[in-house]
Amino acid sequence: MESEILFLCRANNVVGAGHVRRSIDWANSINSMGIKASMSGTNDIDWLKTLVPKGMWIELSEIDLEPKMVIVDSYDEIFLKECFSRFPASKKIQIADSNSKLMDGYDVIWVDHTYPPLAIPEKNNRVLASGLNLLPIRPFPNNEVFCDTAKNVLVTFGGTSSGKFADLFLDTFPFGDYAQVKFHLFCDSSELALPPNVKSYSLGVAMDVVSGQCDTVISASGTSVWNFVANRKVLGVVTIVDNQRSNSLYVSTRGFGLLLGSLGEGQGLRVDLLDQLLFDSQTRINMCNKDRSWIGFTGAVHFAETVVGIL
Repeated sequence: MESEILFLCRANNVVGAGHVRRSIDWANSINSMGIKASMSGTNDIDWLKTLVPKGMWIELSEIDLEPKMVIVDSYDEIFLKECFSRFPASKKIQIADSNSKLMDGYDVIWVDHTYPPLAIPEKNNRVLASGLNLLPIRPFPNNEVFCDTAKNVLVTFGGTSSGKFADLFLDTFPFGDYAQVKFHLFCDSSELALPPNVKSYSLGVAMDVVSGQCDTVISASGTSVWNFVANRKVLGVVTIVDNQRSNSLYVSTRGFGLLLGSLGEGQGLRVDLLDQLLFDSQTRINMCNKDRSWIGFTGAVHFAETVVGIL
């Protein structure tokens, strides 16, 4: 059976894991409606390949007939242009946010905390839908209830960042000052010896399970930061790249988390905020009592209904 909707993504060890992960959820939701949705592009991340349902991923070279619609979720402008040329007869949708360059010829689905631009390139048809309520947020299993002070802290760098960021974090974070706290680190490639109160996990299927078990999160991730917000985690955000800075600034200014600084040349963690994040009960209570009605767990369904409605 030929795909009616084809998601196109590109993920490597620098960017794109969050885009592939959410496209899997979107495609699953569309398939549940009886519409054939598949995925293609490039995915160089081994743990992420295991999350793609069997038969969903199709190599570009194996696609003979154009699908009715292609949905491209990538910041890569060259890739967007290649997809446009590869499927000239298909309806084309670009998943975009405030860090995207909108491409001529694509309709737009705007998944961001900002409003979509009022003016888009002349050849773009329209913004089809917008809002964070389109994101496929996943409820964490056995999600930990609120704790006045931190007991189990998840540390994550997103799905694609290399081990250098984990190494920089481990080398600068004062774990010894927080011996009473257990830290759970997601990173495959760190080569540093771990302190006794730090446990490491491989990226993959267990990520949501471990996330649910932790009462606090220190995150240097991009798209997955919204999962932590929706699951009401006490959240400290650390930035590495532009889309993380945008999300982190919004999360911190709205009171959903504390901005702990950046990892990069000439930048570092705001260690002075760690005590507040981990042990100040009023800060933690305020953070988790914020209204989150604008983001929920029906985003994948909302997205699927939107694209199927214009198919």
